Amino acid sequence: MIWSIQMKTLFISQGLWSFVLNGYKQPTDSIVFTTWNENKKEQYYENQMKDAKALLYIQQGVSKTIFPRITVATVAKEAWDILQNEFKGSDKVIFIKLQSLWKDFDILLMKEGGEFNDHKFIEFCKKNGIKKELTIRRTPQQNGVAERKNRTTVEMACSMLQGKSLSKPFYAEAVSMAVYILNRSPTKTVQNTLYEAWFKRKP
Repeated sequence: MIWSIQMKTLFISQGLWSFVLNGYKQPTDSIVFTTWNENKKEQYYENQMKDAKALLYIQQGVSKTIFPRITVATVAKEAWDILQNEFKGSDKVIFIKLQSLWKDFDILLMKEGGEFNDHKFIEFCKKNGIKKELTIRRTPQQNGVAERKNRTTVEMACSMLQGKSLSKPFYAEAVSMAVYILNRSPTKTVQNTLYEAWFKRKP
């Protein structure tokens, strides 16, 4: 979105926006071109040069990973439309993307909170065929926060073992030390250490 606004400003400042938005008149074939008078041909060459300049700006304004998607474009409007449909989306593209999103949310997992239990949200789920399931108690594998915390603990333990060249028998002690450190480290969630939040006193 930001990129397209910046590019539009650039095209307007260079007098190229109309070429990007509407393109320019081109002869259907070489025979038709021969029937044009000199003024019309001169105008065509001028428009062709301006369009090529706009196309160059687009090609230079995208990353190397996106550039292959517009290599087939021969005019600025074609390249611009490809990028718009790809990243912003025409009405048809937006509809198709929304349809694919419904498949991703056929089953919606959530915690037992009131945030998603209001009437409007329930009706939205029913209307779009989305099944609502609550997470099962005492199942950390369904809890993203717990999973991330477990991963952090494991990574800290492995880092300790590797840093001190310790063997696997010390893994349990490394995990215990990692948990000890985490419990005594301040967090944004509780605005304090986990130890103080649990025991109501400093360690």
